[in-house]
Amino acid sequence: MTTDEVIVSSEIQGRLQKLTVGQGDTVTADQILGVIRPEEWKADLAFFDNSARQSAAQVTQAEADLRYEEAQTDSQIKQADANLAAALAQVVQGEADLENAQLTSHAKSS
Repeated sequence: MTTDEVIVSSEIQGRLQKLTVGQGDTVTADQILGVIRPEEWKADLAFFDNSARQSAAQVTQAEADLRYEEAQTDSQIKQADANLAAALAQVVQGEADLENAQLTSHAKSS
């Protein structure tokens, strides 16, 4: 007969509700050694579930903010394009007015 001492721990934290083995008992692999109070892990589960929902809401808000900023930027670009087109039209009009003035002045002096 061999005696092996093994340190065991639970996969989740919590207080023991029930211990199913005693000190010195022989145990087998995958045997349940104890039961953790369900309130403990239910509270942890609720906390992490709530945190996940809050994070998802923050992501949704960030995506909405990004779409709004993209729409604002697109609108500003369109406005800048319209302003440029208006300025170019004024340049063309100014050139036409200058040419007209030069022709009128030349015709009067002839």
